[in-house]
Amino acid sequence: MREGVGKAVRRRRTAFVGIVVMTSVVALSAMGMAFAYWADDVVVDAVVTTGNVEYGIYDYASWDPGPNYLEPGGAAFPVNSPFDGTIDNRVQMVARSAVARYFIPAGAAVILPALLPKVEPAIVTIPNLASTHSTNLEPWLFDLEDVKDMSFMPFYGRVREEFNNVYPWYLTGTTLVFGNGGTLPINVEGMDVLNVLDPSGALPFALVDHWDAVLWSEGSVADSWGDDYAFKTGPALEEFLATWLNSGPVQLEPGEALELGVAVYFVDVSGGTPMPEGANISLELEVIASLWCEVS
Repeated sequence: MREGVGKAVRRRRTAFVGIVVMTSVVALSAMGMAFAYWADDVVVDAVVTTGNVEYGIYDYASWDPGPNYLEPGGAAFPVNSPFDGTIDNRVQMVARSAVARYFIPAGAAVILPALLPKVEPAIVTIPNLASTHSTNLEPWLFDLEDVKDMSFMPFYGRVREEFNNVYPWYLTGTTLVFGNGGTLPINVEGMDVLNVLDPSGALPFALVDHWDAVLWSEGSVADSWGDDYAFKTGPALEEFLATWLNSGPVQLEPGEALELGVAVYFVDVSGGTPMPEGANISLELEVIASLWCEVS
């Protein structure tokens, strides 16, 4: 009797297990069909548009372009002005409380005299012996509209600055413009000084007298700043070109431009060594910039 009861219990348990197994099989089958349905291939046809980063440099004007008034950029200054290329300018110490100096107002292509109430070198003129030549080096990269007084300003990858037949106290300069021709904002971080040719060793004698920076946005001056150094206290030109933005980069939105005007003169002695006469210097400049990203 007990044996029969045991067999009945085993049969019920076996039937229960079979039901569970069948239910599991059915459930797994349903899951498989559902997975197969959701895992079917999906084709997405879409176009993703990204922005581009593009920036360049342009030499707007050299301040003493030499005998040929229109090359390269001398036309930015009025004929018979101190920097039209027909005369040389030089600095000379004078013992008086106010001296006449020339300066370029931010955003203007006009030379204006100003009286500065401190003892500084005066600007005097001599026959045209030296010159400063600027070249925008190919390839051309892009144009920007409404920068300074030009309807279209071209930008390049690099510019070359040449100082020809320079001598002690020769005063000159150049105006450079950095532009953002891309669709994304950038940080202008400085310049690389490349391919320096200075056979007579005159470059260390070149000091910065003053500099002015102007931020152009939508055809108007958005900001300006600069520095004017006391006599023989300015940084060396090569050092300045490489480090003038070390205090922090300048952000340029698409279409904006940053103008930099630098006045340079050559001292007679550097490190106890006299400056060589009739020296020629050539160097190339390339803008350093990166994509600007804001985290809010």
